[in-house]
Amino acid sequence: MTLKFQKLEEDYLSLLAEFNTLKCKLECKTDSLLILSQELEKCRIEKDQYKLMADQLRTRYSALKRRVEGWSLVQLLCELKDQNKFLKYEVEDLKQRLEDAFGDMKILRDELNKKNADCFQEYLSSNFVPFSEKEVLVKQLEKQKIKCMQLTQDLEAVFDEKKN
Repeated sequence: MTLKFQKLEEDYLSLLAEFNTLKCKLECKTDSLLILSQELEKCRIEKDQYKLMADQLRTRYSALKRRVEGWSLVQLLCELKDQNKFLKYEVEDLKQRLEDAFGDMKILRDELNKKNADCFQEYLSSNFVPFSEKEVLVKQLEKQKIKCMQLTQDLEAVFDEKKN
């Protein structure tokens, strides 16, 4: 009887181990399926975006084609020259703005370097007091000011008593 019981227990343990293994595999496959479905959804969204872009390009192309069909080659050449002139002016304007921006950046860098140099000189000077020490000194000054006000009030009280 105990042999049968031992055999059943061994079978139970092996089945339990197999069950846990299969359960783990199932969870892995479930996670994989979830990831794949998310990727599939992303691909569908991208496909829709590309379709939309392709439709827009087709529409633009057909509109351009209709616009150009009625023109002669000379008209098209004139149109393109005008567009080219406009783009040249725009490029010149952008170059000027870029030069201005570089000039502004140089001025700002020079000012920053000057401020940094001034701060460094102040740091090197014998009068330099770190910020943390300044805070301590300000607190001490405030305490001394309060003491001074109290002493002034006490002195006035003493004078008032003397008069009486």
